[in-house]
Amino acid sequence: MSKTYIPTNVRKDLWVLSGGRCQFRGCNARIDKNFLTDQKVVVGEYCHIVGDSAHGPRGEQGRSSQLASSASNLILCCAKCHKTIDDKALASEYPEQILVDMKREHELHVQRLYDATNVERSIPLIVTGRIRGTPTAIPVDIARAAVLRKTEYTRFPSYSEEVLDLNSIPFIENDPTYWVTVKRSIDDAIDGILRRITERKIQHIDIFALAPIPALIYIGSKIGDRVQVTVHQPQREPFDKWHWPPEKADPPPAVTYFLPEHEGPLDELSVQFSISGSVECDQIKRVLPDAKIANFQVPSPSHSVVDSPEVQRSFVSAWRSFQGEIHERYGKLSKLHIFPALPASLSVELGRCVLPKVIPEMKVWDYMDGCFHNSLSCFMAN
Repeated sequence: MSKTYIPTNVRKDLWVLSGGRCQFRGCNARIDKNFLTDQKVVVGEYCHIVGDSAHGPRGEQGRSSQLASSASNLILCCAKCHKTIDDKALASEYPEQILVDMKREHELHVQRLYDATNVERSIPLIVTGRIRGTPTAIPVDIARAAVLRKTEYTRFPSYSEEVLDLNSIPFIENDPTYWVTVKRSIDDAIDGILRRITERKIQHIDIFALAPIPALIYIGSKIGDRVQVTVHQPQREPFDKWHWPPEKADPPPAVTYFLPEHEGPLDELSVQFSISGSVECDQIKRVLPDAKIANFQVPSPSHSVVDSPEVQRSFVSAWRSFQGEIHERYGKLSKLHIFPALPASLSVELGRCVLPKVIPEMKVWDYMDGCFHNSLSCFMAN
């Protein structure tokens, strides 16, 4: 532990530069309160990059004394991270350059927040639910960081985020009670968000979702396309999960659709969405033997197909054109059956961009245990 006296002006500089947060990469904990008691108390510590003694962590004869009280050689850390950095057993993992990089990255992040002007406020909507029986999780701080960085600090996520956790619903997914409970939970959450937007407390929704596809489509249908929304797509490759990959398909994969041959009005239509995987006609015929089937697809269905905003826009454009052609060929349907193999973000966009005058009701089917099951119905308001 350092014995060097840190001048008051240097301490103030460090608090301003760090934004009152631990500067250890990935921590970012507030260091002005005890989270157990919620009492205001300084729990931050001043950590030397080059030790203030030649015999201390990362110490060096000559430089140690010169840099002992320099703000450029100090990072503000919580007690746990300070102990980690200075632990002798971990010395090889935290050399000088690693700590310099941590300090620079954190202070640049804080400076961008200080410099931001004309910032748009948004509500992060975090949606989690079991997928094939496995619970999912999305850390709120990771979602907030993704909004800031992807928008280059022009949109600021509210700290009164909406977290919709469907993991704990005590029914299995092929139980009708499960979907009734899901629908009620979504209604409560989205109605609250829309009230905040109507009251002009917020301008934008940032959606981060890992949940069953029918739930995501229903969420989209509740929000609609009259609200400013960004739907973030989780990535599977080893880069930041909620950031776009550095390399993407160019141009985006073509989204195409085919309508069944049918003359005159049509009451019901089924659509197989083969985007993240393939949906086969015989899977639909097992549950709807007389179904008229349309196809909506990309050349190579994949969970990684959504690698840029252009893919999302291409999907939405094709989906709207598809609905326009349905209306032109068959008139107004009474019901559209959705059989989806869709990435998370496109599931939400599908629900958002339904044209109620063409499709007053969508019935969404959920694929589980080798077959499709009836799940949710979305009734579209005109």
